[in-house]
Amino acid sequence: MRVTLKNYYIAAAVIFMATVFSAHASGESNGQALFRSNDCAGCHITVKPDESYTTEDALKEEGPPLWFAGSKYKPGFIRSFLENPEPIRPLEYNSIEKERTEEHPNLSPSEAEAVAAYLSTLTVKLKPIGIKAKASARGRIIFEKKESCYGCHRVEKNGRYYGGRSGPILIGASTRLNPEWVYYFLKDPYLFGDPLMMPSYKGILNDEEIRELASYIATFK
Repeated sequence: MRVTLKNYYIAAAVIFMATVFSAHASGESNGQALFRSNDCAGCHITVKPDESYTTEDALKEEGPPLWFAGSKYKPGFIRSFLENPEPIRPLEYNSIEKERTEEHPNLSPSEAEAVAAYLSTLTVKLKPIGIKAKASARGRIIFEKKESCYGCHRVEKNGRYYGGRSGPILIGASTRLNPEWVYYFLKDPYLFGDPLMMPSYKGILNDEEIRELASYIATFK
């Protein structure tokens, strides 16, 4: 068979894509193995619970669920967190009074990259709706006054930190959270399991207000 330049480039492209796919799949598999060997599953669930999973079961968990980690977190955050974990919740998980006494273990750069590759595959189907970061006055009013979100979540404003400690801090939300996931979580947190202490704003805020709130949270540095 005559090998033309065109056929050569096509073959090279196919080999390149196959190599990339193989390396990516290998990274995910290695990351899953590392997740298990480091006993991460002792604190985090990676499979969506069935109907037999109760609130009591959720309260026994020592860390947040990760079965939708790829939808919740922005690309790059998981890897950076695993390398250098900074507390996201001032108190122990599922507690409103116990101070955090243990630090999240850190992984080497190569381990963090592999585990992040695995966790990024854990997603749920969310219809893209184009939520973008927007520091609107309406979003601020909903956050600060109408719903008093800072009662549970710590934020930064004008160089000062304020807010509650029972919920995850929202400082750095712009680099941590996917704003469209925030929208869906605010609209119906039960899509992602039992929200425990997080209220559902379905029927409390209309869709436009939820969009404004999600967009506002997406601006937090």
